[in-house]
This record gives sequence, C-alpha cells and structure tokens, in this order.
Amino acid sequence: MSADILREAAALMRSRAEAENSRGWYKVDFNEGDGYPYRPLWGVSNEAYFDPSAEEDVPWLAVEIHTGLEATAEHIASWHPTVALAVADWLEAEAGAMDAMDIFTAATATETHSFNVRGAAISVSTDVRGGLQLRADTSSPALIVARAYLGASS
Repeated sequence: MSADILREAAALMRSRAEAENSRGWYKVDFNEGDGYPYRPLWGVSNEAYFDPSAEEDVPWLAVEIHTGLEATAEHIASWHPTVALAVADWLEAEAGAMDAMDIFTAATATETHSFNVRGAAISVSTDVRGGLQLRADTSSPALIVARAYLGASS
C-alpha cells in the first residue's frame, strides 16, 4: 500500500537524521593551495568528532566528500537533519491523509471520476445521498520522494 511506503521512508529518514550527530555539513572550497592536483574540486565536510590528539576539544573533519561541482557540494550540505525531519513529517502527513481519504471514500462514494492536474490526482465522486465529493490527492510527489529514498527506481 502506498501509505506504507511513505511511512517506511519517513521512519528510515527520521532514524538516520536523529542518529546524525555532527554540527552540520558545509561546503568546502579546495581550489586554493597546492594540496589537491585536480581542479575544480569542491567538498562537503562535517565536524562530527573531536581530535583525540588535541589538548582541547577542537573539531576536526570526520567526513570529507570531494566533488568536482560546487552545486553538488551545496546540495549535499543542504540536506541537514532538520530538513530530513521536516520531509519525514511531510511523508507521514501524506500517509495519514491517504488513510483518511481511503476510509472516507470507501464509506461514502458510489461513483468516482478521476483526472490529473499538475501532478495532483483529482477525483469527483457521487456519494450515497447524491451529493458530490471532491478529493485532491497530492501524494504523488511524496511517493516519488519515498521510493527514491528507499532505493526504488520509481
């Protein structure tokens, strides 16, 4: 079920974000100096640990990722745990909305006509009293995010 995929991705995203213990990630410009022969070179680093050889608690690079593109470094650095937690909240909210609409539609709809507008599935249903129900399902982008995060191709 689609709501289960959203919840699975949200739970994995949340557990990874909560386990991440650095002071955040940041873009690093390695294009200055003589230390690296390949250019352009951008990186992403964090200061998750402290140098055990230092007398004081001095942050040092726990992870250093090199990339040739500045945009790639900016993208990786922007996926802060706070962003991941907000996306997990969004996925969970979409899953809850899917559950609620499935229950509501199953209990009241007698005939449904659906169409798609800018990525949102819109359905118009006739209910048991002859009235119309309008439902906008915006879960498609959430499902794309969840499946990609879980490693699925679509």
